[in-house]
Order: sequence, then C-alpha cells, then structure tokens
Amino acid sequence: MIKISIFVEGQTEQLLTTWLIQKLHPEGGITIDEKKIQGRVMSQINIIPMGKNDQFEPIYIQVLDCSGESGVPSRIKDRMSKLKEQNFNQIYALLDLHPRPLALYQHYLDGLNKGIGAKLVPTEIHLAIHEIEAWFIADVDCLKSMHPTLTPEKVYELIGFNPEINNVETFLNPADLLMEIIASVGKGYGKSKAEVNKIINGINFAFYNSITRSRVDKLGKYMNAIEDIRSIQGVA
Repeated sequence: MIKISIFVEGQTEQLLTTWLIQKLHPEGGITIDEKKIQGRVMSQINIIPMGKNDQFEPIYIQVLDCSGESGVPSRIKDRMSKLKEQNFNQIYALLDLHPRPLALYQHYLDGLNKGIGAKLVPTEIHLAIHEIEAWFIADVDCLKSMHPTLTPEKVYELIGFNPEINNVETFLNPADLLMEIIASVGKGYGKSKAEVNKIINGINFAFYNSITRSRVDKLGKYMNAIEDIRSIQGVA
C-alpha cells in the first residue's frame, strides 16, 4: 500500500486537494481521509473511498487541515516520526504565499523546509501564489458557473485583469478579488464549505487539466505531484 499525508493550510485547500485527487485518478483504488488538526486534537471529517481497483496498488491519502498556515510546518514536524513509524511513503504540503511578496517566495520556502527539520519521510512543499483563490479565478467556466454574466470581459471591468490573458499569479490578494467578483452579482464568499464546494464544482476539469494547469505554474506543479502518486514506492 502507498500511504501519503498531505498537510494543507485550511479547509479551502483541503476541499480542492480532495477534488483534484478524485479528478486526476478516476481509476479509483484510493481512500481519502479528511481530518482537521486544532491544537493537539485531530478530528475526523470525512472518509472517501474511491472504489477498489485490483490493477493498481491501493493508496491511502490523509488530507490534514492544519487550521492556518502557521500550523503546517509545526504539524509536519510533530508528526514526522509517527508517520515514519506508520510506514508513510510521502508527505506533501500546500500553503499560500500571501501576505508575503513574490520576491520572498524562495526565502519563505527555505524557511518552511528548515522549520520542518529532519525529513524522515520524503517531504515536498507547494506554495500557491499568492492565494489559492487565484486558482479559481484562473478558470473562466468556474466564474461563469457562479453567474453567466461573469465573462472574462466583465471580470476585467471589475478588477482590471482578464483571467484568460493575464497571469493570475500576479494578483496580490486573490481572495479579496474573488469576493469582489462574486459580490458584483449579489452573492458572497465567506469561505464556508458550501461556498467553496460550489466554486470547485463549477470548474471545467477538462479545461483546468489541459489549459489552466499549464498557464498557472504552481497549480501545475501541485497537480503534477498528485497525478504522479502512483509512481511512489509503497510498503508491502
């Protein structure tokens, strides 16, 4: 069995990660275990079995909501020895770069790696630039699923960027921009589970998997990591 632990900043990252696993691996044979860590308490949120597939080695993936970016490196460090004992094969992490400027990307990434300490389990950190909401704005169909008037031209009128043309990784405050876009059609975005799921379910995966992942560098790298999980060497 291949065992993977993915530490994410919050609920939005957790929901998107689960969705990406399901979409990138329609062949199944994977169990997703969503959990939340608050303080010293880890609580179960949801277990999602993706069916059995005898053609592949089974994969267990726990996706851990760390209740904020500051919790991610410390949670990984605290659980590293335990994950090693439990024969986990890979650790991934997903955080936002915000509020740090792009110029501090490598400095922040280096600091996170240093903060984790000894990597008893192979560990790979991914940073969304500047917030994960940029990955939503990048999908034109996702925006139009919220309201048919939210075309690229309309979005340009609202925020001065055309998501079909401009690089969303230059957006300094994507969450605020997404709120502004949604508010223009009389709706809200408070990052509730229902609101995030509605946005994610509006993503055109065929477009996202072919075009968006190639245009948004850090999204592409994260999707590549999830797509390649079957190449990880499991433990019998």
